[in-house]
Amino acid sequence: MKKRLSDVLLFLIYAIVFILSLSLLSLSSDTITVKSEDGEYIYQMNQEGVYSVSGPLGLTIFEIKDNDVFIIDSPCPEKTCLSMRVGNNIVCLPNKVVISSGKVTGGVDAVAK
Repeated sequence: MKKRLSDVLLFLIYAIVFILSLSLLSLSSDTITVKSEDGEYIYQMNQEGVYSVSGPLGLTIFEIKDNDVFIIDSPCPEKTCLSMRVGNNIVCLPNKVVISSGKVTGGVDAVAK
């Protein structure tokens, strides 16, 4: 009987940890951070639209749509950033632009538009 009770308790602990980790992951994907030489900008994932950020080569244009973020145009020569998605940080090295998802921590007092 004790073995069954300990198995049930262990299962409940694992289930609680799993549910908490899922809720933390969903909280962390509510915003995206866009970093460039000009600064750091925070967008909400529900702010659907087309936006641009300036880099040393010119404008990198990205879109937020259907809880996804992707670059639609960039002045970089290889254009590998066009095939990236925000789940794996979008990085345009030649234009020095990084787009990442995550929970905002510390000191941001405005949302860029």
